[in-house]
Amino acid sequence: MSPGPGRWLFGRRPGRGSGGPPGAVPPGAGHRRRARAAPSGLRADLNLAPASVSGRLETLERRGFVLRTPATEDRRKVGIVLTEAGRAAWQEALDVVGREERRLPGVLSEEERRTLADLLRKVMLAQEGER
Repeated sequence: MSPGPGRWLFGRRPGRGSGGPPGAVPPGAGHRRRARAAPSGLRADLNLAPASVSGRLETLERRGFVLRTPATEDRRKVGIVLTEAGRAAWQEALDVVGREERRLPGVLSEEERRTLADLLRKVMLAQEGER
């Protein structure tokens, strides 16, 4: 999957912790802090079925964005490592999202931006209270 405007990791909008549907993480959220991830950890973080994660990882691996490497502690397990091409695509997606996040509120007045922020905060707090 090629990153582009409005694209998120695994092709969906923000998920857990960001008010969006389960199974999506905006570029730069959470996983950028780790150099290596386990498919089971990704599955849990993204709230996806194992087959969904496997299919997405296969696509990312075919495109050269990730590598599967055997875990040192248990050779039956694998780790997922971001390649340089994957890191570049991730950074490009971050850049696109950042530009859009700066551009879009520009159509609103300062008062409208405050109102929007207040409304979004209210929705997010309600969503977080449902967990």
